[in-house]
Amino acid sequence: MRLKNKILPILVGIFSLLLSTLYLPGKEKPDKTLHFATPLPFEFTYDPVEGNYINLQALFQAVYSTLFKLDQSLRPYPFLLEKYTRSGKTVIFELKKDAKFSDGSDITSTDVVQSIEAGMRHTSYPNPVYKMIEGGEDLFQGKTTHCSGIKTIDAKHFRIILENENAEFSYYFTSSIMSILPGNRNRDKDKLLFSGPFQVVKQELKKDQVILTLKKNPWYTGDKPKLDTLFIHIYQEDTDFQKAILRGDPDLFLYNNRQQMPESRYKYNYFKTPIFGGFYLKPNPKSGPFKDKQLRTFFKYFVRSEDVARSENWVLTIPVDLVLPYNMTGYFVFNPIPRLDFKPFAPTAQVTIKCVNPRFGIREELFALLKKKLKKYNISLDLQWDSMPDIHQMERIGALDLTSLYYIADVPLSSYFYETLFIPGHELNLFGYEAPEALELLDTYRKETDEIKKLKILARLEEIAQEEAILIPLFNPLSLLGYKNDVKNVTIDKFLNINFEDIDVKNK
Repeated sequence: MRLKNKILPILVGIFSLLLSTLYLPGKEKPDKTLHFATPLPFEFTYDPVEGNYINLQALFQAVYSTLFKLDQSLRPYPFLLEKYTRSGKTVIFELKKDAKFSDGSDITSTDVVQSIEAGMRHTSYPNPVYKMIEGGEDLFQGKTTHCSGIKTIDAKHFRIILENENAEFSYYFTSSIMSILPGNRNRDKDKLLFSGPFQVVKQELKKDQVILTLKKNPWYTGDKPKLDTLFIHIYQEDTDFQKAILRGDPDLFLYNNRQQMPESRYKYNYFKTPIFGGFYLKPNPKSGPFKDKQLRTFFKYFVRSEDVARSENWVLTIPVDLVLPYNMTGYFVFNPIPRLDFKPFAPTAQVTIKCVNPRFGIREELFALLKKKLKKYNISLDLQWDSMPDIHQMERIGALDLTSLYYIADVPLSSYFYETLFIPGHELNLFGYEAPEALELLDTYRKETDEIKKLKILARLEEIAQEEAILIPLFNPLSLLGYKNDVKNVTIDKFLNINFEDIDVKNK
């Protein structure tokens, strides 16, 4: 008994000493920090509509919230919403009471409506939701300044009227283009407000990169991030980005369309996404040399058969045999293109094709190779470079023979991809290519509720898209995620969304 009486005070003393050591002034728990890096050869912007480039998605996911989010099964669920109710074509949305911006001010229905309308107006990377909402088409085309189908009810409620009561809109509201910003659209860069798990507190411009310092957003309505500080390093040049990786500077990095990386200190996670894209070569079937069906047939098989199709970015034109499912909501079915002898379709007389490409599109040397190959077949390729708005206008008046555009088409939204391809006036069909069967199928698809029947419609639309009047080389990008051993809980979904809320690191 006496021994116990002596040992207990000793143990209590040791424990007290340990506690005092851990909590001495100046001995606070160290911050958990993460350095994330990505290459971005574009002008930098905090606007998720104007800056809708794939390399900036990580930033937008970190600092903005959307009405819906995707779960691990890539199914949408309400996030900033308390609930929503549907009655026919009318949907009433109720925002969470604790939904706030990073300064503690409420996220109101006015903020949400203005954010949605901003996303619907964007024409370079259109969000399909504008086709689903009453009055959305007029807003998209610039005929009105507000969408008649969207209206605020009070500070936390707003209403949307759909064109079709069966429309499934929730996927479209998970896009970063539909990020919720304050009514002034964050135009004052000295007073930026954010709705996501982090907020930008500092921006530094270095010789080879831009460094953004992000801290926790104390008013975020979701799970609080495990990281205290997130540094996002945006490298303007790919070579500088690779050097940083070889030095081991970032803790985590994302490299799009990269097949392999040199040996370094990272774990690599290679993954394919269901985001498809390619260089869409649009021949004008209504005027110019491509009025000749034989020339259109030649050009299709030439692009897909010649060696130029295996050169760097053109590898995406190589035929593939692939079926990708996505939660029974969409399929792309790519059948192998037969290696036909296209030479009998080649022109016998000299032909000049005027081709226009956006300034950020196919690299010039790749087009030079295509031009050289076509010379053997009496075809002279006159390549010009211009801006997207000017190209669209020239297409509308029929001033171009051939347009080359880079596009992204994702699997769950594949029906919208076919709409842009087949509906005259849309961004991939400004020449006015007409496919009556495709238009009829799209109309049927919108009204169909049976998933199997919808898949069959999509499969037939893909077959029509491969016909002679449209050239749509497609590819499946292979991306790379690199991270160090002390970075934990790294997850990325099939749309390259990184969940920074879950990422954890060992204290440094």
